[in-house]
Amino acid sequence: MKKAIGIIILGFLICSNSFAEIIFKNCDLSPNFGKTDFIVFLEKNEIELRHENGDIRIFAIEKTEGSNVYAERIIANPTDGEIQAWSKDRKTSFFNMINDNVDENFLLNYNNGYVRAILTTHNGADQIFIDMFKEAKEKIETNCKVVNLYQKQEDTASTSSSTQDQQYESTAEFASVKKDKFYYKYKKKFMRMPESVLCISYINEYGWHKREKKQAIKFEVLETRGINCDPYMETAYYDKEKRDKEFRDAAKDAFDAGVGAAYGVPDSDSRANKKTRRTCIVQKVGKNLYKQTCR
Repeated sequence: MKKAIGIIILGFLICSNSFAEIIFKNCDLSPNFGKTDFIVFLEKNEIELRHENGDIRIFAIEKTEGSNVYAERIIANPTDGEIQAWSKDRKTSFFNMINDNVDENFLLNYNNGYVRAILTTHNGADQIFIDMFKEAKEKIETNCKVVNLYQKQEDTASTSSSTQDQQYESTAEFASVKKDKFYYKYKKKFMRMPESVLCISYINEYGWHKREKKQAIKFEVLETRGINCDPYMETAYYDKEKRDKEFRDAAKDAFDAGVGAAYGVPDSDSRANKKTRRTCIVQKVGKNLYKQTCR
């Protein structure tokens, strides 16, 4: 009997540690939801919101970029007994209907405790949702106390503040950097870089060549210059979105140019020119049959 109890207790211990978590404590989402705790489960791709009124809602993690975690689709509401009694298909349909009408998304940074919450209704949303959220604040930005249970330290709680040590407390892995030619070259460059550009580059981890070392040097320069990057979190997000879009557009243009070169299709500049020449391709489609296609 004792052996069986021991196995059960061991099982509970293993299960309790199988999903580590990052906890954002006492996040002020007033006037929409008041005090809220966010519990981030990276392995499960879920964020659990625990509101001060006892309500619990679960959102799916859409993506993670560095220390930024993004979520924008509600997938469960375990404290609602009526919903819990529904079938799986009915629950899925219900939450899909909410996501089709309401745009509620979150950005959480577990390095500095920054949280951004956006709550709006989509164009064409049902009137019931428009009335429900007409007095809601569209964007809320706040800072929370963070407890990162993924780290091996027993207590890694950090709070975002105006001091650089607190702001980047969880980046201790940058403590030792080899002082070589590369180090001095980029330290000099980052020391001259405008504050906003340096913060955006650090937050988004720009630069593919020796990225880790560059991040370490940026961190050191930020500390030396006493720069607080909190005000640039949102700007960094939109800068990343812009760069991603430019990359996708460039890839599309390169693909179109390749297709044009291979099949004789004029590129966009040529099409814009009124004097674009007529291009024809002749293909053999049968023993004595040919097909001509002109553009």
